[in-house]
Amino acid sequence: MASSSFIINNDDEYYIRVLENNSSIPLQRTQFQSGTELFQKKQYDRAIDLLSQCLNQFQTERILLEDLDGHNSSFIQLSSSNWKQIAALVDKSSLELVAKVLITRGLCFYNSTLSSSLSESDRELKFQKAIHDFNNVCQHFKLYKKLYFAENEYEYLLYKDWEALNLFLSSMKAHFLEARCLQQMKERSPLRLSNGGDDELSSSPTLETAITCFSEAISMAKDLKQHLDIVANVNNCTATLEQLPQYFLNRGLCYNDIASYELAISDFTTLISMTEKESSSSSLTQAKKQSQLLIAYHNRGIAHASERHYNEAIEDFTIAISCFNSFTENSSEKKQNLENYVQTLNQRARILQKYIADHIFECKSSKDEKLTSKIVKYKKMACDDYDLVIKLNPSNTYPYRFNASQLLILVANSMDHFRPKQEIEESYLKAIPHLKDCISQKPSFFKLYLDLARCLQKTNQNKNSEELVNLYDKSIQLMETEIEGKWISKTQKANIYFERGVLNNKLPDKADQSISDFTKAISFNSEFTDAYFNRALIYYLKKKKFDLSMQDLRKVVEINPNDIEAHLEIVMISVELRKFEDAKKVLQTILELDPDNAIALNYMEHLRNHTESEISSRSHVMREEHAFDEDMEAQKKKKGTSDKSLKNLFKRKDSKSREEKDPSEEHEQSSNGKKLFFDPNFPPGTKSLLGTGNLAEFQLPAHIKNLETGIVWLRPHEIAGVTKPSLFVDGHDFGDVMQGALGNCWIMSGFSIVANYPHLMKKIILESKCDPSIGKYTFCFFKEGESKQVVIDDLIPCDALSRSYLFSCSRDSNELWVPLLEKAYASLYGNYYALMGGHLKDSLVDLTGGIPFTCKVSSQNIEEIWNLVCSLPKQNTDLTRCKSIKLMGARSETSASDFTGIINFHAYAIIEAIELPSHLTNGKRVRLIKMKNPWANSTEWRGDWSDSSSLWTPELRKFVGNQFNTQDGIFFMSLEYFAVQWNLIEGVEVFNPSNWSQYITRGFFDANIRSDNDWTADLLEETQFLIENPTDNNRIIISLAQFDTRYDYDKKNTDSCIAIHLLQYDKPFAGRNSSRINKIQKKSILVQNEYMEDREVVIDKVLPAGTYVAIPHEYFTTNCADAECGSYTLRIVSEKKVNIFELKP
Repeated sequence: MASSSFIINNDDEYYIRVLENNSSIPLQRTQFQSGTELFQKKQYDRAIDLLSQCLNQFQTERILLEDLDGHNSSFIQLSSSNWKQIAALVDKSSLELVAKVLITRGLCFYNSTLSSSLSESDRELKFQKAIHDFNNVCQHFKLYKKLYFAENEYEYLLYKDWEALNLFLSSMKAHFLEARCLQQMKERSPLRLSNGGDDELSSSPTLETAITCFSEAISMAKDLKQHLDIVANVNNCTATLEQLPQYFLNRGLCYNDIASYELAISDFTTLISMTEKESSSSSLTQAKKQSQLLIAYHNRGIAHASERHYNEAIEDFTIAISCFNSFTENSSEKKQNLENYVQTLNQRARILQKYIADHIFECKSSKDEKLTSKIVKYKKMACDDYDLVIKLNPSNTYPYRFNASQLLILVANSMDHFRPKQEIEESYLKAIPHLKDCISQKPSFFKLYLDLARCLQKTNQNKNSEELVNLYDKSIQLMETEIEGKWISKTQKANIYFERGVLNNKLPDKADQSISDFTKAISFNSEFTDAYFNRALIYYLKKKKFDLSMQDLRKVVEINPNDIEAHLEIVMISVELRKFEDAKKVLQTILELDPDNAIALNYMEHLRNHTESEISSRSHVMREEHAFDEDMEAQKKKKGTSDKSLKNLFKRKDSKSREEKDPSEEHEQSSNGKKLFFDPNFPPGTKSLLGTGNLAEFQLPAHIKNLETGIVWLRPHEIAGVTKPSLFVDGHDFGDVMQGALGNCWIMSGFSIVANYPHLMKKIILESKCDPSIGKYTFCFFKEGESKQVVIDDLIPCDALSRSYLFSCSRDSNELWVPLLEKAYASLYGNYYALMGGHLKDSLVDLTGGIPFTCKVSSQNIEEIWNLVCSLPKQNTDLTRCKSIKLMGARSETSASDFTGIINFHAYAIIEAIELPSHLTNGKRVRLIKMKNPWANSTEWRGDWSDSSSLWTPELRKFVGNQFNTQDGIFFMSLEYFAVQWNLIEGVEVFNPSNWSQYITRGFFDANIRSDNDWTADLLEETQFLIENPTDNNRIIISLAQFDTRYDYDKKNTDSCIAIHLLQYDKPFAGRNSSRINKIQKKSILVQNEYMEDREVVIDKVLPAGTYVAIPHEYFTTNCADAECGSYTLRIVSEKKVNIFELKP
């Protein structure tokens, strides 16, 4: 506070007196101009001192500003008449000047961060001071509007007021500059370095705040453009709007950094459009225009690549490269953009490489010549890009040479058997110098020596087996000692030892070493038949250990009974041991496998003729080749944070399937004479917390470094603050729920919503099957079209240091239903880690069995929004008396101002809609929406109708129940602000079974179809569901839910693109004997769903009487470990009875 006298005081006149005492303030324009000159001379410290002295003289404005910034309740609640008195005492031009001083001083702080002599802590302090100044500029603008413009008129009058317009422009710039500070605090360059989606990206509060500020600046700029015809100073406005492309550029960069790639693509597309439309009369030269396009296309390419839109990404990178090539040779623009050009070349090469890696095995399996030619072309493009990057950046060639070598080896290995030999050998030859150079730069990486040895063998560049063995020795030594070796699978290690064993066998006196290598290979892969076979030959030929040889060969034919070579070797050893009858039996086995096998027939003839010596003279061939099944590089998967990207958030879950059984007889030690229940399916420990996920991504308090020592599982009576544990304390409602350390707002908001309705809670928490005396609780979820009960004990994960709840809890620590329901949810999926990130609508489906819906939010559909939120049932409504109910919440992705208190990318519960009585609002219609932040703390809406808003009169507070607590996360906001602040409403509709008919079935998408050129051909191969609807105006809802990826990420790591299509049935109806449709005509399509990577998609339509066909479809075949991943659940709910027939292909 600027003055200790400004303590909260409810007397309006107090402010008037203070302002009267400070109303005569000399303006320090000369001082400001001197500070500006010092800023221009880059004498930032001197400028800061002078500008600070200047600011100290604006006492009135500083006092007002600091109270506004601090949300002083008495200040906010000043009456409108007193605002007018205050306005009369404040010099309008002084407010404008203060804003200029603040923005200039903020720029001084910002620019001084570029000094190389600053420590990191000093640099961050400078950024924070700059942010504070820019933020104060924005607050000044808010103050100015409050003083001089009525709430509903400033949008028009403001632009005609010279001082107001200047302050508006300063505020817009300040929002942008504040965002740039936040962005720079992440220490990233303007042209983002990105790996195109492999690196794990995490959400950053700093970047999300930056997005908020950029969004505010963009919103102001758009509004300004619409009013250019009335502004007081067109030239200033036009000059300021020339920076608008930078706003979109930088917001797009932030969206890329937090993995909101669709939003990033939208911003970069807008930027490209604006730049390409820029007129020749603007200040943007052709060279600057090309520079801006280069950066825009480059970063849009990164966003496309991160979404696996590889063709679009390659096209964008190619255009960016052409922008650089359009610069005049040796021009300053070409020199300035050289680094950007190098990054773009590298990005294109990497995405070309990713495309090849994703599609090259299709060439091998399908012999697609067109795709093969494309891959060969892309390989050349990528290699040329890497070569050019190496040439332009000779000081750091390792990453480019390594990537080039891996690309060349991948293509050569994959196309070895169907491309010309010369082409394959050329790829290996090109990889060799890259690998040698990499070894010189990073001699500790085992894979380089391994790849070099393999390439030399493939090209016959080194026939000296001893030198090749030395490369394998070095590779194995590093693999066993360096951290990289931990990434290698057992199969890969088996292959490496196998290859060295083959080479050692070629060297004199290395038989024992060769046997050791094959033995090591077998230890890593117990079914490695080639290793058994080769070891058998060495035992037989070099060591004369026939019994060991026979033992290995019998193991080979046990694993693979069709291995004729192994059978023949058994014959030869049997003959050597003069066990001729045994030899004949084996030969008979071979002839059963291959009746025309010439060797077996010849051996049988020799045995009949007693010329066995001819058999022993047969040569023996060591097996040297094996398939390189796996990619040697460590596989990383990206992490997203926005809803658009949540499909990639769920990493490696516990794959253990939970059976439908009651583990009722497993208990702990006794308590009060009873055995405490213990759930063996979800025991306390790391596996139940993390599964096989990544600890670095697990959202825990900073002091918890180790899951074993930092977390303790406690019974309720052992938890700090719990004195009288009970499932419920004074019933249950939305106010109970408090989110903990886990990022699962999508679930917590779901809990808040269902807690309002006893009928739903009784179905979720099965109290009749709970026994608190032994710590046993039963919960029920809705999965795959049916109820699924989960039984748990009451051991709850807690912070070992404080012994308090670690994850969610109730506002009353004694109340257990919230942490226990969260634990049951974690048990359902195998671990707590699986609960991170998700969609509110999915949790509501799991809790209620309803069908999900979404509604986009904007000011254009405000009445639709109001009608929707008004459909919420009142708290404690008897749902059995309702035909259906809708439950919902909201999420913001683009967000308005950070100063509003609304958190971006966060799920909020919608509690109820209230229209205030007009006689209490001076006849004005006021419609409010009550919401809850699952954090249940002071992070609440701060605008109109917030808890501390001056709009609340005592009568109005009484009307809504006087439920105002700035620390509970519950707040009201007007419908008009709701339409601005939120992007999406999502929820479920729950249907009363006594009023609706429901059909549920499980099926499987056809995994064998792949007609990419004609999606209708694929569609017609799926199961068709014939719907006979005998009644007009029948509302029918069709829901398609795919396999839930949270169950097992290892089997299916992302949601597939799915859709339902509804068609008019135009064939003769014959019930279950009806014919399937075999051709789709445009006129018969009623609903053609958009393909969505959602867990569940829905059609909701009122249909006339008639016959229809619903077809569920997965756009691409599912790539997963078992058939269950391709399963789906289809639900059809109808207001009036329909008949449904399943028509299989």
